[in-house]
Amino acid sequence: MRRGLHAQSTDYAWPQFDENTASSMCYTSGTTGNPKAALYSHRSTTLHAYAAALPDVMCLSARDAVLPVVPMFHVNAWGIPYSAALTGCKLVFPGPAMDGKSIYELIEAEKVTYAAGVPTVWQMMLGHMKPAGLKFSTLRRTVIGGSACPPAMITAFQDDFGVEVLHAWGMTEMSPLGTLCTLKNKQLDLSKDEQMKIRQKQGRAIFGVDMKIVDGNGDELPWDGKSYGDLLVRGPWILDTYYKGESPLIQDAQGRAGSPRATWRPSTPMVSCRSRTAARTSSSRVESGSVPSTLRTLPWHTPPWPWRPASACRTPSGMSARLLPSRSSRVQR
Repeated sequence: MRRGLHAQSTDYAWPQFDENTASSMCYTSGTTGNPKAALYSHRSTTLHAYAAALPDVMCLSARDAVLPVVPMFHVNAWGIPYSAALTGCKLVFPGPAMDGKSIYELIEAEKVTYAAGVPTVWQMMLGHMKPAGLKFSTLRRTVIGGSACPPAMITAFQDDFGVEVLHAWGMTEMSPLGTLCTLKNKQLDLSKDEQMKIRQKQGRAIFGVDMKIVDGNGDELPWDGKSYGDLLVRGPWILDTYYKGESPLIQDAQGRAGSPRATWRPSTPMVSCRSRTAARTSSSRVESGSVPSTLRTLPWHTPPWPWRPASACRTPSGMSARLLPSRSSRVQR
């Protein structure tokens, strides 16, 4: 492959066209209905690439080697290939081998400094590394999204392997980045436990993204760390409608569109789940994202089955077994 690329001409006649010309299309997962198409323009993709590369976002540079363990059909690998090209960093793709051993060996062979993926991928890799006593020689940072990152995984990356975890959140409709968690200067002096409370959240809205939460009547809720409602967002790379106008997004007067549910604290929102995917019990609401995170903390959990729709859980006493909604975890007695 390398010889083939090197044999090609370095000259390229760039076409001239309107910046709002369509550049790519991705489909939503269909969590709340049929999959819907999000059509991105060259303008929105370029602006998203600029914002994603900023120091307090992904902080990419020509000195990095980045590995997105995220397919292009998952919102263009979170836009990383475009930010990589913009900054000139080395771009490494995983290919079909997604097991923990293969990903670890690829990171070491290509001297990857920055990686991105969902918790399931990293859980398989850490599961391969820990029993063998392996360490990273170059990896320094990883951005984790797709579902909430378990605190135990953040701790393992930082304490056992010296890798900083950047917790992020976004949506197909947002190209996808909306927030990313990095510590502010004033937070560097906090205790380790206090810093962990921050790192478990999805961070601050990146430049260009405007956010708020509203109640059932559409009234804005306060930034008090306790309020819970529908999240509305807007920005230069965020959709105002799906392709061909299918299932129009809910919008407020200022153009913000929504929404999963979120609890909101100034600068650090905690995005929980889409309101339709929350499980309801007789006395409370259970956020879907909390299920796999909780399962991963149990001492009797087994390695995950990637992308399976359910988790089988049996209590330690053996009294009962249930199917729990999860995409990535399985536990057994």
